[in-house]
Amino acid sequence: MTDKIKATHKIKASSMFAMALLFLLASFTLGSLSASSNALHVYDLRPGSEGTFIREIHDVNGRVMLIGYNDSSAKLYVQRDTDSFEAIFTPSENDVVNESISMNDLYFFTTYNFDSYLAKLWVSDGTSEGTNMLLDSPLDGIGFNSIRNLLTINNHLYFTAIDPDLGKEVWQSDGTPEGTAVFADINPGSSSSIQASSIDQLNRPTMMSNYGSRIYVYADDGIHGYELWRIDTGSGNYELVKDINSGPDSSFPNDFYTFKGFTYFRANDGIHGFELWRTDGTSQNTTLVADINRGEGGSSPGYFNSA
Repeated sequence: MTDKIKATHKIKASSMFAMALLFLLASFTLGSLSASSNALHVYDLRPGSEGTFIREIHDVNGRVMLIGYNDSSAKLYVQRDTDSFEAIFTPSENDVVNESISMNDLYFFTTYNFDSYLAKLWVSDGTSEGTNMLLDSPLDGIGFNSIRNLLTINNHLYFTAIDPDLGKEVWQSDGTPEGTAVFADINPGSSSSIQASSIDQLNRPTMMSNYGSRIYVYADDGIHGYELWRIDTGSGNYELVKDINSGPDSSFPNDFYTFKGFTYFRANDGIHGFELWRTDGTSQNTTLVADINRGEGGSSPGYFNSA
């Protein structure tokens, strides 16, 4: 394997419970394929011909949890044994499940609802009684989910959400309501440091990434525009890494990808357009890697991966 950064999008298959590959069939049924015997097993979550739209699949401490849509209703399913799944939770009517992530034996997921104009963060331990709401947050912009960019670091969940008094900032949760709070208020007061969600961000949620215990996020402190910031989850300290587009204009660094000690991203310094940059967390080593499309037009690289 050569050590190169590629601006493409790849899907890498990895083993899940008991060396089995979990996948979706074209008819929206759920199946597993044994790596040792090549035996195919199909789980019919909704008996009949209509099927279930399946998404947000995670291996949670050796068992599979997922969201399944029947008509317009979403349900949270957990694998009980090799032959069955159980629906343990149904969000409110018209709730849309948007993002999810697993941490140890917990499954976190978000919902948003246009009727209530609220986004919600939930956590589940795989039981009905252990599935609870951690946070509700007003919808973002013209009606987007405001709880996004889920990351897990050292037994904590990090994400972006709106607080009516603090704006949209970076939050932390230990999986309990009392342990869920704003972690980094980069733009103090009611103004937001995190940009309002857009269609592009819904398709590519890359506003925030981590390298070890360090979080990289593009944020606006009210002075420098949207620039690259670093948050130390151990100490809680945060600081501007570099004002790439100097002054109040923004460089909008995003599409973060970590490779061999550096985090790669695209940004616009106001001279080269959106091009490939990288950082090790210091200002002096935050540099333009390549001006792929020379001039101000930029090449807008993205979907980085190694090959």
